[in-house]
Amino acid sequence: MRTVTKTIDVYKFDELGEDAKDRAIDDTVAFIIETTDFDKLNKDSNLYKAYRRTVELKTPWFLGSHIMERCEAMVMKLARQWEYTEDGEVFAEC
Repeated sequence: MRTVTKTIDVYKFDELGEDAKDRAIDDTVAFIIETTDFDKLNKDSNLYKAYRRTVELKTPWFLGSHIMERCEAMVMKLARQWEYTEDGEVFAEC
């Protein structure tokens, strides 16, 4: 048997390069989309309005863009709560 120890550099959002930040933001928006029940949101919330806009236009593929337009501060706050690997992937210690 042998034991291998791997060292991983972990970064805060603001320490990432531009490409890594873009990936982190895209992944954060995807996380919001995947974990939100939009029908249960407050109808006056910006997140619901972004969702509703895509429904009205019948363009669900633009939901991420609409979320960034209306909810950028929320997305950035969430993105800054996590830690990342150098390429912008969320770091989860197992």
